[in-house]
Amino acid sequence: MKNVLKNERGITLMALVITVIVLLILASIGIYNGLGTIRSSKYMAFKTELELLQSSVNKIYSENPNNLESYGVDMTSEQKEIFNVTEVSNILNSLSSDIESIKSGFKYFSKDYIVSDLGIQGITNDYYINLSKRLIIVVEPFEYEGTTYYMLEQMEDGIYNVAYNRDIGDVVFTVTSTVHEDNTVDINITDIHTSNDQYINKWQIRYRKQGTDIWNTTEEFIGNSYTITVNEKTTYEIEVFHGKDIVSQVTTISIENAENIDSQVLDTEINNQSLNIDRQSLDVNV
Repeated sequence: MKNVLKNERGITLMALVITVIVLLILASIGIYNGLGTIRSSKYMAFKTELELLQSSVNKIYSENPNNLESYGVDMTSEQKEIFNVTEVSNILNSLSSDIESIKSGFKYFSKDYIVSDLGIQGITNDYYINLSKRLIIVVEPFEYEGTTYYMLEQMEDGIYNVAYNRDIGDVVFTVTSTVHEDNTVDINITDIHTSNDQYINKWQIRYRKQGTDIWNTTEEFIGNSYTITVNEKTTYEIEVFHGKDIVSQVTTISIENAENIDSQVLDTEINNQSLNIDRQSLDVNV
């Protein structure tokens, strides 16, 4: 009888230990998920603030482009160290070769200044802002999932840095080609800009072989240049665009059917005639 009781007590104690362990595991999972949710919520709040400020900066640029120098406070030497941060430096260098011109346009905007002088509510961070280029850098970065965020350009699905109005003029660019020994061809699209010099820092490119109906579309990229590699020497049609509304005319480039050409620069011909393209039939997500 005593042995039976001892065994019963042993089984009960083991079940209790297992139950406690399971509860501890479940509690740790719940705490981890809860912390993950909190971090995700803070990241979304930070991103939303950046998007709100970006939209307001675009509006200021559009409505008062001749008086941008009156906003903000000149940056100190210590504050300018932000330009040496890798994440910031990489983005600024991808936007223009004249990096010093971009840096010189930044000023310091405290959160109190943004709320009181610019009338933008809901701002909780201080920023460095280049109004003429509509670029924004947060003073205190946000850490999330192993990435340190300083700029909206680092984030997927960040709103476009684009003029508040659509009076941007024509989208223009230069096209050259480089033929390699293995007969692959690099089509180099460079110096992408608008004729009215409106600042846009995100683009995509559509291209296809002339005479075909299927367009290929690149991923969105930051900067004013991009290289497409193709395997066939023929004539290609190229179109640069930003969103649905800002689209260049179609440019054609003819690549000669020659062997062992290390490099060649070809003239481009812009087709100014109206093209009967049913854009709804394009398999493009813009």
